[in-house]
Amino acid sequence: MTTAIQKTLLAAAAAVLAALPLAGTAEAGPARKSGEQLVFAQHERGPVRLAARRHRGDVRTPLIDKRIANQQQRIQRGIGRGGLTRFEALRLKRRLAVIRGAVRMARFDGDVTRAERRKILGMLDVNSDRIARLAHNRRAY
Repeated sequence: MTTAIQKTLLAAAAAVLAALPLAGTAEAGPARKSGEQLVFAQHERGPVRLAARRHRGDVRTPLIDKRIANQQQRIQRGIGRGGLTRFEALRLKRRLAVIRGAVRMARFDGDVTRAERRKILGMLDVNSDRIARLAHNRRAY
């Protein structure tokens, strides 16, 4: 291939790549308000455009936040008292991080539905039982 053809192909490829983000912007999408950004989510029929709030503080979940903070304190107390081993505490903290991620995903669209709330509260119930069981199992080393 000659260099002239290569340059032409590269220029054409660059033009196509530059036009890709603009494809599909003419179709009607969700109206965006101040403080929102356009994001894409995977739907059963393909990618779907959503308007998501940028700030997590827009969605309030005081009960869930309080329970997460309480469980964090219980883990720290268990470590201090010697009821939790280092590895038990790491597992519990990792599980709490998974729950925080679920809360973040539930808040992502700007609304925490009843089903999402029920799922998260169930996860917190299971984690609370684990903290109690591991903190009182008379294992310390």
